[in-house]
Amino acid sequence: MNPVISPERFFESEDLIDRYQGLTCWLLYSDMHKTLWKFIRENWHAIDEMSGYTCLICVIDSPSSWGDPFWSKANIEPEFGDLLNSKPFNRNDHLKIARSLGVKYNDMPAFVFFPSVRSTEKVLVKIDKYSSYDDLTGTFSSMMDCVKSIFDESRFRSETTYDRNAAIREREQCLLRLQPEINRRRLTSVLKRIVTPTSVLGAAQVAASL
Repeated sequence: MNPVISPERFFESEDLIDRYQGLTCWLLYSDMHKTLWKFIRENWHAIDEMSGYTCLICVIDSPSSWGDPFWSKANIEPEFGDLLNSKPFNRNDHLKIARSLGVKYNDMPAFVFFPSVRSTEKVLVKIDKYSSYDDLTGTFSSMMDCVKSIFDESRFRSETTYDRNAAIREREQCLLRLQPEINRRRLTSVLKRIVTPTSVLGAAQVAASL
């Protein structure tokens, strides 16, 4: 998982994300999805372990503590006292990103998979059940099992070079296999391909008002 502290900081991760040898997605949720964001903050390490090298999940959120290794990866240092109480990171930026990508608010929370930050084609997977930690444990476990099965069949497994364009092409092929695999496992009631003029990078630019 990749801690994206703001839409602006997302640009600094562009090359890293596009070179990633595995599926990539942005997890869209807001303050309204309280059980989900609490679940992510409290189970970050377990989700990170499940996603492993098979899936890079990007999220915008506020830290539970500055000492958490999750946030040390983002190279953040607290300034002027305890920023944990001042909400320096706004998970509601996901609403702006969703609007730019053509994702309906009613389809949030959701995984949005994309082959490249500049691609205009995305795949949305709605999180249907998120009212309890048990629901979310089942959702994340099933989703990561599905992603792992696709990853295991991909050329990522035997790729020895670290090539950005090759990684993007392989993710495009993985996304083609994602929808039938999710349908076969009956993981969600809403799964659709989104083709809009706006890329994930473009949506982040809108959210950052750049």
